[in-house]
Amino acid sequence: VVIFELAHRHWAHVDPWRVQEFLQSERSRSDSSWTSSQKGMLDSVCQHWWRHFAPLGERGVGAVFLLAQLAVTCFAVQIDLALTDWRKAFFNVLQARDRVGFHRQLWDFVPIAAASTLASIYDGYLTTMWDLRWREELTHDFTSLWLAERSYYYVRFGSPAAEGTIDNFDQRIVEDTALFASNSRALICSAVSAAMRLAVFGPALIRIAPTPHVWQLCLVLSFTSSVFTHVVGHPLSTRSAALQRSEADFRTSLMRLRIFAEDIALQQGEAAEGANAARYFENIKAATWLAARGTLNLTLFTSAYGLASGVLPFLVLVP
Repeated sequence: VVIFELAHRHWAHVDPWRVQEFLQSERSRSDSSWTSSQKGMLDSVCQHWWRHFAPLGERGVGAVFLLAQLAVTCFAVQIDLALTDWRKAFFNVLQARDRVGFHRQLWDFVPIAAASTLASIYDGYLTTMWDLRWREELTHDFTSLWLAERSYYYVRFGSPAAEGTIDNFDQRIVEDTALFASNSRALICSAVSAAMRLAVFGPALIRIAPTPHVWQLCLVLSFTSSVFTHVVGHPLSTRSAALQRSEADFRTSLMRLRIFAEDIALQQGEAAEGANAARYFENIKAATWLAARGTLNLTLFTSAYGLASGVLPFLVLVP
């Protein structure tokens, strides 16, 4: 570990000055106050969510997908509860060396396994269709904004450093709409699934806990781990955005070769264009390295918590 921490940046051939530039930009974003542009962005997010989920709105298809996802999630939670009860009965008959009960438990496992397989298959299919439908709505909205009043033309005269200026519009329409749809759906479904599992397994945990300290410790650990996971993983949001921006800049620099191929060939500007592309790729390396470091820190914490969460409840029971 010591050798890796001392030499990993050299192995990756990352420019330390570019890393510092990204870190300074990250600090400036984290230290900035709540600006009007951030408030406007939050309002836009809420508006897109409302248009997608409002059952009486002009779209409202998100409400249908949400209800279907709730049904699948409820079904999956009930399967998990049935599987938990089956494990208890299975190990009881195994400990009692009951041959007849053992075969009966194997037959009981078949419908549970079949239901679990069906729930997993249709959950994946439903989420894919939901992401696609939501992305279609967002793509239509942003394409209309991009073409309305010739925004695609007038934006070239704006300052790239100005606050609120959007860069790489093609990527915003192609990739960001897909990311917004999938991440929003995952956030909503994860919250609903967690609430359902807490409502189903919470009373069971309280009922079978030998002492109240066990389930109280589980709740405290869950809440504390969620807070610390957010604190440790928060820099990844800024670093992922910086990596996405660097990838888009590099892609744009390569697109110049195709768009201005004749001009570059006549002026023999291959060396300049190659140096420009190499500079943008150095930004990708620095942004990737920072994102990898953030992922390493988050994985270190989650792995340590995953190991500790299986041991700490037993320490409460130690006399």
